[in-house]
Amino acid sequence: MSRARAPAALLTGAAGQLGRALQATAPETWRVIACDAAALDVTRPEAVEEVVRRERPALIVNAGAYTAVDAAEREAERAEAFTAVARAPLRNLAEHNPSALADALGEAFPWLEYLPAGDRRQFVDEFTRVATAAAAVDNLTPLAQLIRE
Repeated sequence: MSRARAPAALLTGAAGQLGRALQATAPETWRVIACDAAALDVTRPEAVEEVVRRERPALIVNAGAYTAVDAAEREAERAEAFTAVARAPLRNLAEHNPSALADALGEAFPWLEYLPAGDRRQFVDEFTRVATAAAAVDNLTPLAQLIRE
C-alpha cells in the first residue's frame, strides 16, 4: 500500500514526549500527520477543522498538553482549553492502542523499568482502566491518585 493511500492518523502534540513515542510506534501501514503546537493550535476548533477537512484522517490522536505550569494562572483560559481537549485522546489511546500507551508510560515514568515485569504490566493495565474510566466521567483525579501511589 502506498503511503498516499494509507489510512491517515492526525497526531497533535507531535513534538512532545508522548507524541514522539506515538510516532515511533505507529504502524508502517499508516500515514502519520504529525503536528506540533506551531503547526496546529488544538485550542482553536476552526484550525483543527481545517486540518481535518484537508487531510481527512481516519484517526485523530491528541497528545498535546499545556505544560507551562507557572503561566497557567495567567493563561487560565488557554490552560482550561488544553485540559478539555486532552481528556478524549487519553481514553482513546487506552482503549484502542494499549501497547502504544505502555511504551509512552515507560518513557513518562522511567521508574517502571525497575519493577518486575508482572508489576509493570499490572501498573499499565490499571493505568489503562483508570484512564478510560476517568476520562469518561471527565475527572482525572483518580488517574493522578494512581500515579502518586
